[in-house]
Amino acid sequence: MPINKTKTPKGNVRYRVQLCINGQRSSKSFDNHLEAAIWQADEEKILMGEISVEGRVTKNDMLLHEAMDRFIIESRVVVSRAQINNYQNSQKIISRYFKLTTKMSEIKHQDASAFVLHRMTTDRVGVSSIRNELSFIRGVYTKAVEWGVDIPSPELSIKRPRHAMRSREDRLDNIIKPHEITAIFTQTRKSRNNLYYYLKFLLYTGMRPSEATALYWNRLPAKEEKELIKRGLHIGFVDPGRGGFGKIGTKTERRFVPAHPKALEVIEQLEKTRDKKQSMVFLENKHINRDRAYKYYRRSMGTVTKNARIDGETLRGDIDFYSFRHTFRSRLEECGVSTAIAETIIGHSDRSFKFTYIHLSDDALKKAICLLEYPVDI
Repeated sequence: MPINKTKTPKGNVRYRVQLCINGQRSSKSFDNHLEAAIWQADEEKILMGEISVEGRVTKNDMLLHEAMDRFIIESRVVVSRAQINNYQNSQKIISRYFKLTTKMSEIKHQDASAFVLHRMTTDRVGVSSIRNELSFIRGVYTKAVEWGVDIPSPELSIKRPRHAMRSREDRLDNIIKPHEITAIFTQTRKSRNNLYYYLKFLLYTGMRPSEATALYWNRLPAKEEKELIKRGLHIGFVDPGRGGFGKIGTKTERRFVPAHPKALEVIEQLEKTRDKKQSMVFLENKHINRDRAYKYYRRSMGTVTKNARIDGETLRGDIDFYSFRHTFRSRLEECGVSTAIAETIIGHSDRSFKFTYIHLSDDALKKAICLLEYPVDI
């Protein structure tokens, strides 16, 4: 069936796929033609029954690589594109380790333990990657129960690796010192883009880098906003009525970030030079709907940290965009802002009992953010 090309009220191109096979209907819209074609091909196989467990290997069993393929195909309609990318990366690693002829029932917990040891010693990858791969294996085995393959996941009985606890001295390296802040912003003023305003905004809001770059001047239509969240993209908008920035991020369902006076200065300055056709606060419209749009600033940031000088010495190389978030949160603590308010502002969801009955108003957040100050003039 043809892929219909349409335009949204904002002029963006969308590709809509509509299928009706054997009385079963399915439809979905995409931002580009390639994604639409891939989804169409996979969905047709599902609706036509070409992806089936029966007759694959034996009763109550299945080839691991076929199970992973089907798991990813069926997950496309319920998880974000970013999560699908994670699944596909895990699939490549697991397929490289286990043979294509390996059945799900043949993988025991000893094999899963050997896989973890191989990743840690031979491949030397981080703990987060290994945990993602083990979670993918569990997801495949859990989903296989719906297909009639009821086999316990081999990773259930092994101990997952954990991050080593960093020392206090190592954690202090995440904080940008006052003299380093001065050196960074002195050098940043020489940048041709608005990196200076972007870093200053991070320093006074504590937003994640992706949240700040995906900040819009106005709130998006509900349907478009919902689609972006489903794809795993951070979105937010300037909300002058509430005195801050609303609905930012995907790790928290709803969120309000109060505006520090310095952050408002950034917004006001960008507003003066803003092209009225521009939808995003920091980036051009061509970056709309892009994953990790903050990478736009990565090269400029690298140039700044390379050229910045402190008493003739170069800046240490481990300062990145998240260092501003660490610095913001630590400075809130030093300025006397309570833990509950600080965690609410930066968007951490603590499910412990001590925060269950704490409900903070916008005024409380705005009053608290005004306590934030740095010992240097930016």
